[in-house]
Amino acid sequence: MKKFAAIALALILAMSTMFATVASAAGTTFGNLSFEGFKIVDPDVVVDVENMLIYGLDTAIPTADLGKYLEKGDNVREMIVPDEKYLGTGSQIILIDNDDVPYVFEIVIFGDVTGDSVSDVLDAAMVNRFANDHAKPSKAEVIAVDTNYDGAVTEAEYQEQINVLADSTKDFDQKKNGTN
Repeated sequence: MKKFAAIALALILAMSTMFATVASAAGTTFGNLSFEGFKIVDPDVVVDVENMLIYGLDTAIPTADLGKYLEKGDNVREMIVPDEKYLGTGSQIILIDNDDVPYVFEIVIFGDVTGDSVSDVLDAAMVNRFANDHAKPSKAEVIAVDTNYDGAVTEAEYQEQINVLADSTKDFDQKKNGTN
């Protein structure tokens, strides 16, 4: 029993150290828009360290153009980007720090839940499925379409998708959630 308690204590200590490392590894310095994990190139890009999300990217940006928005930080040994043509909601960027600890960030493109980096009729159909409980959205998908900030995907978000599709002068603002 003592051996089990010692192992459990060691696991708890290791996990608390790991969580402390995750909390500090991405950093929160805003002075020069530089994080320990990322160097922000475009000031409109937001790295949400708490939720491990990245948003503020333009729609339909080729994966090869990610460097125009952010780069790996000084404490990062490697930044792994997806082998995809475009970066859409759910695309993952993996940072591996100098201690070989991986950090997985997901991209959010507001209005995009299908991962193709644009908001279109396919996204509206998927939002309708989420709103009617026919599919369960990921955290990134909820944030991508939660225009009333209630933490849920409802008929209101579906209607907003339809409104944006119907009005060519409207689009989802990629700098903050909502439409402009």
